[in-house]
Amino acid sequence: MEQRCPPLRTSQNQSCVWESEDTLSLLLCVLRSLEAWAGLGQLEDYLSVLEYVLWVFTPLAVVFILPFIIVILLYFSILFLHVYKRKNQLREAYSNNLWDGARKTLATIWDGHGAIWHGYEVHGLEKIPESGPALIVYYHGAIPIDYYYFLANVVLQKGRTCHSVADHFLFKIPGFKLLLEVFSVIHGPQEECVRALRSGHLLGISPGGVREALFSDETYKLHWGKRKGFAQVAIDAQVPIIPMFTQNVREGFRSLGTLRFFRWLYERFRLPAAPVYGGFPVKFRTFLGDPIPYDPHISAAQLAEKVQKEVQALIDQHQQIPGSILRALCERMFDLRHPHTVFMSDLRHSHTVFMSDLRHPHTVFMSDLRHPHTVFMSDLRHPHTVFMSDLRHPHTVFMSDLRHPHTVFMSDLRHPHTVFMSDLRHPHTVFMSDLRHPHTVGMSDFRHPYTVFMSDRTHPHTVFMSDLRHPHTVFMSDLRHPHTVGMSDFRHSHTVFMSDLRHPHTVFMSDLRHPHTVFMSDLRHPHTVFMSDLRHPHTVFMSDLRHPYTVFMSDRTHPHTVFMSDLRHPHTVFMSDLRHPHTVFMSDLRHPHTVFMFDLRHPHTVGMSDFRHPHTVGMSDLRHPHTVFMSDPFSHFWFWVTSHGCCVRVFECKCNSSMRSRLSG
Repeated sequence: MEQRCPPLRTSQNQSCVWESEDTLSLLLCVLRSLEAWAGLGQLEDYLSVLEYVLWVFTPLAVVFILPFIIVILLYFSILFLHVYKRKNQLREAYSNNLWDGARKTLATIWDGHGAIWHGYEVHGLEKIPESGPALIVYYHGAIPIDYYYFLANVVLQKGRTCHSVADHFLFKIPGFKLLLEVFSVIHGPQEECVRALRSGHLLGISPGGVREALFSDETYKLHWGKRKGFAQVAIDAQVPIIPMFTQNVREGFRSLGTLRFFRWLYERFRLPAAPVYGGFPVKFRTFLGDPIPYDPHISAAQLAEKVQKEVQALIDQHQQIPGSILRALCERMFDLRHPHTVFMSDLRHSHTVFMSDLRHPHTVFMSDLRHPHTVFMSDLRHPHTVFMSDLRHPHTVFMSDLRHPHTVFMSDLRHPHTVFMSDLRHPHTVFMSDLRHPHTVGMSDFRHPYTVFMSDRTHPHTVFMSDLRHPHTVFMSDLRHPHTVGMSDFRHSHTVFMSDLRHPHTVFMSDLRHPHTVFMSDLRHPHTVFMSDLRHPHTVFMSDLRHPYTVFMSDRTHPHTVFMSDLRHPHTVFMSDLRHPHTVFMSDLRHPHTVFMFDLRHPHTVGMSDFRHPHTVGMSDLRHPHTVFMSDPFSHFWFWVTSHGCCVRVFECKCNSSMRSRLSG
């Protein structure tokens, strides 16, 4: 039986009074009145329909709303720049790099967004030059958010700002002017692009542009047409071209530009009105190819074709065609290209990620997302050993033993035989060993980077030292004789020098081709050189470099006797007895039987003797060169010989035995 609401009773002042005071009945009556007024049979049924519609269309709404988050983030960046500009406007006249702080701040925000939402990675960033120009050519996604992440990495890791070329419509968006100016975005005339490159800047450009963003799809087809302006810019500026592609960029955001209406709208009015949907947290990996160097013998068309092939090669190598959003989402946790690889993270340490390969269960890799370039590796069979590598320098590997935490080993995979070792307690000292020569160990001190020491384990007492500023010179020391230092010059490998630190002024030299010969010099008397022959250790030669033709010789068994020779007259030899310093003897090797004698107290007098006639003595006075005296000590006569060759007996001398012995001497 149908229930009816209690009738309303209207008073003269139009006030309504319910007959029933029951609140629940009042509410039921109001609902029934609304149902009757709206013509609805059951309001609950319509609410159920509305809930179903919301359940169906909410995911569609989300995928179209997520791209606007990027726009919101862009406007947040613009707002930050305006606040930054207002805060720093008083110092603008005093700072040439006013926007550096703002660029790094925004780059940090965008890099964080890429790492969190897309697990963004960039491979090959080392191919971007530290200084100097380069043209970066990349594939254009529906929203080039991957390029924004790339710009952030260039700012943070290279400390450089990459100039960019954008479509004209971007400059017409309200509020974007300041953002485009700060990040050096230009609208793309060739002259301005060439000017930026010639100024030494990096420049990024997508030849496909908006057309490629709207009309390319999950097949990653390039829409470059016959565009070659970018190639002409590279030729005019004489710079290399670096190709770039980001994996899964089409799975992150997709466009409805493939619909005929939106394509007609763009072709007719150049209006990029095709809706973009997505924002899925898929895995992004940016790959940079090898630089294409400047070639003056290639045309712009040929260079454009070559660059297009390089970008297409990156797509073929790193992107599975057709793209799949589900597969790209799975790649955030698993690398489907390597199904044996497993990643693990501890939510208590969200920055730490572990990786293992099921084919090698004993090996574990670890990375810290705060330092994405650093990777650690450990073998569970050897838990004390840890390896570390820096992805920016993939050829370098570090190793440490947890039982000896102060010791670190380093190797370069390009030179696998070479191992470096350092002790963290002595960070300035580095040791080096070559596995092909395990007995040899090198050492260097970073405080003296030019000095290198080397030791051979088979001869632990011997240490070699070299100065890299003088690579031809090598020093050697024997720890058993620490005062002795040897030196060799590789340019004169046969020559070896030796010094005794107790007598630092004395230097010895030997020629390995003549190992019996040793030279000695005193640095206090650098003009004097001594020489000895080890086969005749008693004999010592001496020369004065100021008089290079003069050579002195002494016999250690007769230390009082000194011989002298003049190299210009090699047949003449002088001899002196240090006990009789006034007396000098001279011999001519062509006449070995003849000996002359000088007395420095009587420089005009010269004596002569012939060994074949030892009893005969001659004498001459240089003041009277024509006169010669001659005597036989065992006769009783002196003779006076004139220049006419005649002999005159002057007088008779009664010589006793003592006089004869003196005359014969």
